[in-house]
Amino acid sequence: MRNTHRIRIVILTLILACTLAAGSLFPAPLQAFGVSSAAASGETDSAAYAESLVDGIRNYLLTTSGCSDLQQFIDTELCLQAGRNAEWYVFALSRSGKYDFSKYRDALSLYLNQADTVPGPVTLQKYAYVTLAAGGGLSLTDRTLAQTVGAQGIMSYVFGLHLWNNGARDGTVSAESVVRSLLSLQLEDGGWAISGRYGDPDVTSMTVQALACYLIADPAGSEASGLAETVRGAEDRAVTFLSGRQSDDGGYSSYGSANSESCAQVLTALSELGIDACTDERFRKNGRTVLDALASYRCDDGSFRHIAKGDSNENATQQAFYACVAYLRFLRGQSPLHLPSADAPSENPTPSVSPTETPLTPTAAPTGTPLTPTTKPADDPTITAAPSPSATKAPAASSPTDASAPSDGTGFRFPATIAVLAIAAIGILVLTLRKRLNRRNLLIALFITAAAIALIHVVRIQTPEDYYAQQVVPEDEADGKITLAIRCDTVAGASESLPADGLLLGPVTIPFRDGDTVYDALMAATATERLPVDIGGAGNSLYIRAIGPLREFDYGSLSGWMYYRNGEAPGESCSTCRLRNGDVIEWRYTRDMGIDTESP
Repeated sequence: MRNTHRIRIVILTLILACTLAAGSLFPAPLQAFGVSSAAASGETDSAAYAESLVDGIRNYLLTTSGCSDLQQFIDTELCLQAGRNAEWYVFALSRSGKYDFSKYRDALSLYLNQADTVPGPVTLQKYAYVTLAAGGGLSLTDRTLAQTVGAQGIMSYVFGLHLWNNGARDGTVSAESVVRSLLSLQLEDGGWAISGRYGDPDVTSMTVQALACYLIADPAGSEASGLAETVRGAEDRAVTFLSGRQSDDGGYSSYGSANSESCAQVLTALSELGIDACTDERFRKNGRTVLDALASYRCDDGSFRHIAKGDSNENATQQAFYACVAYLRFLRGQSPLHLPSADAPSENPTPSVSPTETPLTPTAAPTGTPLTPTTKPADDPTITAAPSPSATKAPAASSPTDASAPSDGTGFRFPATIAVLAIAAIGILVLTLRKRLNRRNLLIALFITAAAIALIHVVRIQTPEDYYAQQVVPEDEADGKITLAIRCDTVAGASESLPADGLLLGPVTIPFRDGDTVYDALMAATATERLPVDIGGAGNSLYIRAIGPLREFDYGSLSGWMYYRNGEAPGESCSTCRLRNGDVIEWRYTRDMGIDTESP
């Protein structure tokens, strides 16, 4: 019986060792067992659900600032951040309560007067628009309208139309001309984008928001000109586009990366159109809604993340704030978020949770990893499966006698495993000879052996030369070549670590194999120059956090890296965009969500 018991222990321990080793070699299948999700819509009141998210954000603002109420927060924290990272908090607060923003307006005016550089056209429009929302006059707005509409691509039309919808007039810009310009930019798939042939959920949603409010702000004029019906047709196509781009978890991806801001923009757009995002079947995927997906990005302190496993992000929090406010205004029959309102609450709303209490946590929010869109245009290249970025192709295996072949860092695993098993066997033999092999010692020995084997299969040992050599495809094995450059013109010379000419790398020629992606080319180019790259996300939602000294959010909440192929932003993750012979790839650092990188 005693020997039988020992045999059972040995068998169970070996199973444990195999499981640990398999988990290190094949982590994805094991992680899949941990994915769980639940939809909130249909199980709880959607208004209360959205209100809990708003309360959580209010509580977050008070807790992190130490302010006693939101008016104090406006007069202190937002004034200090005027012109830098306060504007969409001001906008959300102005649409959800009645506050005095006079100190903020003075602070923003002072910031603009003291600024070393003149803000770009779209940034000026945002300042003017938020000034209107904060109760300011039209002097800055009228001047901005004349100077900026159409000066910086599609977003300068979107915000120009917002200004017009809110009363701005300058005598030279008509709403009809702006609307027709936006309609002319609608793509074949029904969406809009900053550049490229395929719609982007964020840009589509922001365009829809402006067009929807135009139909309310100028009903007589639009009907008389016959433009209203055209706008409604364009909006219908956009709604179909947005429904098709919704992921299985109810969320959205922009440029291949699932993120909270995309969810916020879609929720706002649907609310402006009078569509209930939580009940309309076009926007319920597997019982999940965009509000569910948005809530899945919520942090414990009430703020929001940009991506599922990221840290708290101010831009994500601000957009989630006004998106939930937009949805609540729709449910309550109030005017749309982007139009002047006289029906805001007459008293200053206070958080239903005090700063010292635990922030509200929405019930049954999705916890699974955001998925990629399941429906794409038939000719959209993103429907073509691409290899995982982690499976970047290495040169074909060389002969074992080839001393120059780079190591993949795993060649030591087999001999190391044999060595560990041999040591374990010797140890058990010694214990047996000394008559000290009892149940406790055997269990300890087997556990140590299993842990050592698992560690061996996790660790990769490579020299820097081996690692970098693996990223580069030898020219004689390549199926084509592309040209790649990495630019940071928008922040050129801003610090000693940034080149004055805005060129971080290249242009360089990169050989590639069929099936390689823009991600593969980036890794090959940066490996050659030993330029560090920080990666976020995974699989089809991979994106680039940092290249060299430049990281996302270094220059504001809308800053980060974007790539362009042959002058266009493809609108998909770099890990799924397949290379074609002769492609010209440029990575560009943006300070304003790509608006400032259209011309390098």
